[in-house]
Amino acid sequence: MELQPAFAQFLDHAEYRGIPLLRGGRREMKRRHPLTILRYERNMRIFFRDTGARTFADFTPECLEDFFMNGAKRRAWEPRTERGYWNTLVVFARWAVERGYLPENYLKRESLMPPSVPKDQPKAIRAHQAETILAACKTAFDNELARTRAAAVIGTFVMAGLRRRELLNLTTEQVDVRDGVFVVRKGKGNKDRKVPVCHRLRQLLLDYWQARESTGGNPASTFFAQLYRPEPMTENAVKRMCTTLRRESGIKFSPHVLRHTYATLQLEAGCDLYTLSKLLGHAEVTTTEVYLDSSVELKRRHAERHPMNRI
Repeated sequence: MELQPAFAQFLDHAEYRGIPLLRGGRREMKRRHPLTILRYERNMRIFFRDTGARTFADFTPECLEDFFMNGAKRRAWEPRTERGYWNTLVVFARWAVERGYLPENYLKRESLMPPSVPKDQPKAIRAHQAETILAACKTAFDNELARTRAAAVIGTFVMAGLRRRELLNLTTEQVDVRDGVFVVRKGKGNKDRKVPVCHRLRQLLLDYWQARESTGGNPASTFFAQLYRPEPMTENAVKRMCTTLRRESGIKFSPHVLRHTYATLQLEAGCDLYTLSKLLGHAEVTTTEVYLDSSVELKRRHAERHPMNRI
């Protein structure tokens, strides 16, 4: 059978029916997120291009080894990049084995296992730096709608910890300013969750909404809309906004750095790991534990509590 039609069939199963996943010793079907589907498509497109593989007869251990060797040697892949391709290929191969297209999952052979990826500590900024970025929202833009939208976006990242895609997908119905809650639909892992909104963020959201209404009320269904068109705010618009604010504030940051900042500040304020994992939308508490290592302030606070420090 040809590879590309089989891969198209695999994508349909991954998106609409689910692909088997082993979790905690249990086998369960899990649908892949649309962004994961896009990553599968991109990785396999590069695999087909670089290897010339057309049928499952071409999908051999030697073909796979040449693909990874070429990536490491000629393209200077980082371990994280190589593992990304491996993750795509191993899931596809597992699916193909279950359907009888392959005799075994070659990616599980020791010679094809990917390199280990060192866990980087999350990068975060301090609270006073986040305040500087919020203050820059008032001076970096030339109209009230742009200023209030920027403050609401930055506030949502650093005071609610939403991912960029989650923020852009928020509809007006999912933002309850009166009760102070975001209802995140289909977040990472296709999970829904509610994220409470603090009083200060509620005011930033209200300021933005009032500015949006005062300009005629953008009919876009998403809460964060484009400034002059009735369409949702785009990822490129967020990137341009952050570039402007980095230049204005002199602070290097990204939406994900602000999410890390939210998590770090919450821990330092006394939030427990389990609650924080639910607020962030993590499937496992172990994912959240990395913030314990990244917070110097939290470690310093516990160091000061050492019993011998009181002698």
